[in-house]
Amino acid sequence: MRLVVLLIEDNINQLFSTGLEKIAHFLYSAVTNSGNPVVLISQDDLANFVGMNRANVAKYLKQLRKEKIIETARNRIIVKNTKKPQNYTHHTD
Repeated sequence: MRLVVLLIEDNINQLFSTGLEKIAHFLYSAVTNSGNPVVLISQDDLANFVGMNRANVAKYLKQLRKEKIIETARNRIIVKNTKKPQNYTHHTD
Protein backbone atom coordinates (compact mmCIF):
# COMPACT_ATOMS: atom_id res chain seq x y z
CA MET A 1 0.00 0.00 0.00
CA ARG A 2 2.89 2.42 0.78
CA LEU A 3 4.24 1.96 -2.75
CA VAL A 4 0.86 2.89 -4.24
CA VAL A 5 0.74 6.02 -2.07
CA LEU A 6 4.29 6.95 -3.13
CA LEU A 7 3.41 6.50 -6.81
CA ILE A 8 0.30 8.65 -6.49
CA GLU A 9 2.23 11.30 -4.59
CA ASP A 10 4.96 11.29 -7.22
CA ASN A 11 2.41 11.75 -10.02
CA ILE A 12 0.84 14.69 -8.21
CA ASN A 13 4.29 16.14 -7.60
CA GLN A 14 5.17 15.88 -11.30
CA LEU A 15 1.94 17.61 -12.36
CA PHE A 16 1.85 20.58 -10.01
CA SER A 17 5.42 21.31 -8.93
CA THR A 18 7.96 23.80 -10.18
CA GLY A 19 11.19 22.55 -11.71
CA LEU A 20 13.12 23.18 -8.51
CA GLU A 21 10.52 21.28 -6.51
CA LYS A 22 10.69 18.33 -8.94
CA ILE A 23 14.46 18.09 -8.65
CA ALA A 24 14.41 18.51 -4.86
CA HIS A 25 11.72 15.84 -4.57
CA PHE A 26 13.76 13.47 -6.74
CA LEU A 27 16.89 14.05 -4.64
CA TYR A 28 15.00 13.74 -1.35
CA SER A 29 13.37 10.49 -2.50
CA ALA A 30 16.62 9.05 -3.83
CA VAL A 31 18.53 9.78 -0.62
CA THR A 32 15.69 8.67 1.65
CA ASN A 33 15.11 5.39 -0.18
CA SER A 34 18.77 4.47 -0.62
CA GLY A 35 20.20 5.88 2.60
CA ASN A 36 23.10 7.14 0.47
CA PRO A 37 23.70 10.88 -0.07
CA VAL A 38 25.38 10.18 -3.44
CA VAL A 39 22.93 9.99 -6.34
CA LEU A 40 24.49 8.50 -9.47
CA ILE A 41 22.73 10.28 -12.33
CA SER A 42 23.71 12.52 -15.23
CA GLN A 43 22.06 15.87 -15.85
CA ASP A 44 20.57 14.46 -19.07
CA ASP A 45 19.04 11.51 -17.22
CA LEU A 46 17.77 13.78 -14.45
CA ALA A 47 16.22 16.09 -17.06
CA ASN A 48 14.45 13.15 -18.69
CA PHE A 49 13.24 11.83 -15.36
CA VAL A 50 11.73 15.11 -14.17
CA GLY A 51 10.48 16.14 -17.61
CA MET A 52 12.56 19.27 -18.14
CA ASN A 53 15.25 20.36 -20.53
CA ARG A 54 18.89 20.10 -19.53
CA ALA A 55 19.38 23.89 -19.36
CA ASN A 56 16.69 24.25 -16.71
CA VAL A 57 18.04 21.30 -14.74
CA ALA A 58 21.50 22.91 -14.79
CA LYS A 59 19.98 26.21 -13.56
CA TYR A 60 18.21 24.53 -10.64
CA LEU A 61 21.25 22.44 -9.71
CA LYS A 62 23.30 25.65 -9.69
CA GLN A 63 20.81 27.18 -7.27
CA LEU A 64 21.00 24.12 -4.99
CA ARG A 65 24.83 24.26 -5.14
CA LYS A 66 24.75 27.97 -4.24
CA GLU A 67 22.58 27.16 -1.22
CA LYS A 68 25.15 24.47 -0.24
CA ILE A 69 22.53 21.73 -0.42
CA ILE A 70 24.39 19.71 -3.05
CA GLU A 71 27.73 19.28 -4.75
CA THR A 72 27.98 17.91 -8.25
CA ALA A 73 30.58 15.84 -10.00
CA ARG A 74 30.55 13.93 -13.26
CA ASN A 75 27.35 11.83 -13.33
CA ARG A 76 26.69 12.24 -9.62
CA ILE A 77 24.99 14.57 -7.20
CA ILE A 78 26.15 14.58 -3.60
CA VAL A 79 23.44 15.75 -1.22
CA LYS A 80 25.34 17.61 1.49
CA ASN A 81 22.29 18.56 3.53
CA THR A 82 19.76 15.73 3.38
CA LYS A 83 17.04 17.73 5.16
CA LYS A 84 16.99 20.85 2.96
CA PRO A 85 15.66 19.25 -0.27
CA GLN A 86 12.57 18.35 1.73
CA ASN A 87 11.87 22.09 2.16
CA TYR A 88 11.19 22.33 -1.59
CA THR A 89 8.82 19.38 -1.75
CA HIS A 90 5.18 18.72 -1.05
CA HIS A 91 6.29 15.54 0.74
CA THR A 92 4.62 15.25 4.13
CA ASP A 93 5.86 12.35 6.20
